[in-house]
Amino acid sequence: MPSRIYTIGEAAQILKVHRTYVASLIADKKLAALKIGRFYRIRQNALEKLIGGKLDGAIFTIEDIAELLQVHRSYVAKLISDKRIKAVKIGKFYRVREKDFEDFLRKSEV
Repeated sequence: MPSRIYTIGEAAQILKVHRTYVASLIADKKLAALKIGRFYRIRQNALEKLIGGKLDGAIFTIEDIAELLQVHRSYVAKLISDKRIKAVKIGKFYRVREKDFEDFLRKSEV
């Protein structure tokens, strides 16, 4: 079965960025896309390559993680920079896959 194909808007929702940012990723050749007529479509494997893993769960922003942990976003940024939470940098934004967040929580249990 062929992999799923997303519109720019759907890809933006998944990555939690604006659709114009997805278009700029495509223009900068950081995200592979198909051009069908005047429309761009993104294959699932291209999104997975961008985030460095499977699209098998949610993708969180730093703000999402901060809200879930009830800490300041700068603390989450520090956890990411210390590599305690694995994150993917998409342009200037960090995103955390649900699996990586669950791994962090598992390692933090006492």
